Amino acid sequence: MIQKELQNLNVGETTRRIALYMRSLGILFVLLFIVGISNVNADASRYGRGRAFLKEGCPNGAGKAYVTVASSSSSSNSGWKDCTTDGVTAEVEGAKTAMTFTFQSQVNSGYKFTGWYSKNADGTYKLLTKETTYSTKTTTGAAPTGYSSVYTDVDCYAEFIKIVHYSFIVPEHGSFSITNNGVSVANYATIEAQGVVHLKSTPATGYRFAGWYTSSDGGTTKNYFSFDSEIDLNFTTDVTVGVDFRLDNGNALYYVVNSGMYDDLTSAINQAKSISPKTVVVAQNGKVSTSNYTIPSGVTLYVPYSKSNSYQTKPTVVTAAAALSPYRVLTLQDGVNITCNGNICVGGQIMSAGGGKASAYPTGACGVMDMSKGGNITLNSGAKLYCWGFIKGQDMEQGNNTVGAGSIIAKSGAEVWEMFAVGDWRGGKAVRL
Repeated sequence: MIQKELQNLNVGETTRRIALYMRSLGILFVLLFIVGISNVNADASRYGRGRAFLKEGCPNGAGKAYVTVASSSSSSNSGWKDCTTDGVTAEVEGAKTAMTFTFQSQVNSGYKFTGWYSKNADGTYKLLTKETTYSTKTTTGAAPTGYSSVYTDVDCYAEFIKIVHYSFIVPEHGSFSITNNGVSVANYATIEAQGVVHLKSTPATGYRFAGWYTSSDGGTTKNYFSFDSEIDLNFTTDVTVGVDFRLDNGNALYYVVNSGMYDDLTSAINQAKSISPKTVVVAQNGKVSTSNYTIPSGVTLYVPYSKSNSYQTKPTVVTAAAALSPYRVLTLQDGVNITCNGNICVGGQIMSAGGGKASAYPTGACGVMDMSKGGNITLNSGAKLYCWGFIKGQDMEQGNNTVGAGSIIAKSGAEVWEMFAVGDWRGGKAVRL
């Protein structure tokens, strides 16, 4: 009897526990179901995001960029943004379904908005529209499994440029063409330039191109800035530009840094003595007139290899070889005698290769001093000769020394610097001076 009651008690307790257990499973199932639904909804949440950027090269203070979105669920940083750096300037977040993003620009006085762009994978830009407003519609679908929020970005880049007024001085002894944004300018009138201005000079018969200059007094004072006959200009302030043509007598032209252009070496040297830096740059190829010249202490005669007007006490080091090409050539001939108490520099670039490869040799564009037809240079004590390009001696066509080449004499106390090519050494990564 007692044993039977115990058995009944055990059965009842077991039944009660099973009921409690089943109730717990039911609650757990409901919770799992709710969580499952939540995850499904989260996985399906996919938002659109519009972002307005500033295109590289936008001038500071040029304008502002803005983006809005229809059917917006949330937004941030959606106000107008100043054009200062290339970065996200405005951003809004759209809804989970179809939405329309509208990009707007606001340009400041003195600047122009050129368009909205998309950015390609290779970093280049594609023009979308030149209008100040651009709208685009996008539709988002379900996010991949396991993702609670995946953005579909619509990125646009606004570009602004500064408007610069170019005035041109009507040239003598030649002409030059003007192109702005691919459009030819018919005369030398002042233009409201938008972007790069391209100039190409054409000298009259018997004359040669000398250089480009800016001027604030109609050309009386000439501030030379380029000695390339064809150039691209991108000034950021209003400017007056002119071109200089000189008689083509075969002589070299010289630019005295921070001064002006000269037709003969003596005048250039005398001018350089009184200003700083005391540098005479060979601006255009040609010969040195037959005469005796003295380069005083502190003055430098520079045959450049590039647009830079600063002479080199060391060559420019590069790691990629290029075909040799003369940038400027100064020709000495019989009867030219230069006594140097200062400096002479023939500019150039030095190749610095990896270990085990030839290195420390001239490469690419270079300066050239041609002494194959004669001429003499004497370096007195304290004088320095830097030859990073080429000082050319005997010409092959002369054969058997039928015509003597020029000579360079370095007296005690003078210094001569030139390339020292190294090949096939073991170890090391670079050769340096």
